Amino acid sequence: MTQATAERFSVGPWEFDLTPTGDLAHVSYAGIEVARGIQFVVRDDAWGTIVGDRDVRVTRRSDREVVVEMRSRHDFPSGAVEATTRIRVGGDRLRYSADAVVDGAVETNRVGLVVLHPLTQAGAEVDLTHAEGTRSRSRFPEHVSPHQPWSAITGLALDVADGCRLHIALEGDVFETEDQRNWSDASFKTYSRPLALPYPYRLEAGEWVRQAVDLRVTCTRATGAVDAAADPFGPFAIRSDRSAPRPRPSLGVQLGPRDADLGADEVRSRVERLGVDHVRVDVVCQNGGARGLDQLDACEDLPLELALHLGDDSDAALRAVRERLARRHAALRAVLVFSLGAPVTPSGAAVLVRRALSDELVGAVVIVGTDDNLAELNRGEPDPVDADEVTFSLTPQVHDGFERSIIETTEAVPAMIDTARRLGGGRPVGIGALTLRPRRSLYRQGHRIDRLDRDPESVDPRQHDDFAASWLLATLATLAAEDVSRVTTLEVSGPRGVTDAGTARLTPSGEVIAAVAASATIGTPILDLRAGLVALPVESGTLVGDLSGRARHGEVDGVDIDLSPYAVRLVTPFSAPDPKASS
Repeated sequence: MTQATAERFSVGPWEFDLTPTGDLAHVSYAGIEVARGIQFVVRDDAWGTIVGDRDVRVTRRSDREVVVEMRSRHDFPSGAVEATTRIRVGGDRLRYSADAVVDGAVETNRVGLVVLHPLTQAGAEVDLTHAEGTRSRSRFPEHVSPHQPWSAITGLALDVADGCRLHIALEGDVFETEDQRNWSDASFKTYSRPLALPYPYRLEAGEWVRQAVDLRVTCTRATGAVDAAADPFGPFAIRSDRSAPRPRPSLGVQLGPRDADLGADEVRSRVERLGVDHVRVDVVCQNGGARGLDQLDACEDLPLELALHLGDDSDAALRAVRERLARRHAALRAVLVFSLGAPVTPSGAAVLVRRALSDELVGAVVIVGTDDNLAELNRGEPDPVDADEVTFSLTPQVHDGFERSIIETTEAVPAMIDTARRLGGGRPVGIGALTLRPRRSLYRQGHRIDRLDRDPESVDPRQHDDFAASWLLATLATLAAEDVSRVTTLEVSGPRGVTDAGTARLTPSGEVIAAVAASATIGTPILDLRAGLVALPVESGTLVGDLSGRARHGEVDGVDIDLSPYAVRLVTPFSAPDPKASS
């Protein structure tokens, strides 16, 4: 299953993508990306996006001007938001305006426009206009900023190329900017309604939200219409580089909430087919009990990564964990130490675990950090003194589920790993859980989080498709290039897994994991988002994936291959034709 693609527009020096939902993406002026996106967003009370019914129409299109109008309705349990938005592009300006009115009453965290700034602007100097009319100067963050770099703004301006300056006027509210790399998005985001105000908030019947974003580019050099560029997704040629092989990261899978139902023999069979280094099992230690400890029965003979979530009165629970680990037959590879009451591992927790499990920890690493997004690690600043590694979890869909945006999250990963390594005092960084969708809703007010369970929204219908495999390969290649120590990825089976629950066959993502796990070393990863290609040299060949969503033809190390949209292939010197090429 793939999504409807965006349409590319060119008008004078402007180029942009118009998505089926009326969002603008990859907005360029004279070949320079000036905005990663502009969107009208409606959020529920847990920051979920209510896409709604949208009627998007291009009402004017010429060499000099493009006008797009959209009407949309976004339904809430007790009301709706009805909106009219208008996009006009021509000359040196692009304007996106929105008028929204409430029918009934709604509880929301945000209704309004957002501007996404590309990561190419990281470190760039920016002039800010504030609500009271004052001005200041700042920079887009280079390291991932834990908090908003600036707030209460109504405009910003920055140089985007030699002789060209971008001016962004924000109308209808005061705005602020956050670093979305905290949640793996490849952008900075400027949005309205400051987060310092209470949320969710209530909009009553008849209330209006009127906002506009106005982009203007001034250049001291001539800029004409954009020339038609060569198709970046045309034929390709890849030469893999194995001249400096490196050890691959330790690779594992999670034991999901229903995986133990398969039985120990079946779990072992599937994990052995994958060839991974460990299986992650989660245990909640609270009020004297160790909930989830029985899950160890399903992976008795498999190398273990144990995630301990410590709550009140965890001493007795840790004794139960120690007794259970003493009866195991396979190695304990690592222990991740988390807190039920804090977003990051508190000081002293790692020492507590080391004392309680001293004999069982021989040869295992102790890891602290967060079981959630980099944002929690970045804002909580864990104390890594008693730990060997630091960790956070990675998912590409905290904010956006479109395929191109999911693939582009790989752009944010290098800065994320660098930030985590800095927070860990230079210690190795691992990914505790790499998932296509978030495992649980973290930001819904009053929502109880069960660390052993998954929310219904954690299932992505693309999980067993080629798309998931291409995203996974791109992410693993990026993480390997950043020298992460370990990656624990999808679940063993089921709708979030790497094997089919009924047939036990490997999904396309499972085939990627098995191919990487079978190789002790890897070559130099290749990730080219402009060309829509990823390649990871392994010992048996080169894993190549399409990231464009198009059928492709090319050559890898002298072998001609065809790739269907989002397909991943292991190319060896004797690779056969792709059976999907004609699909």
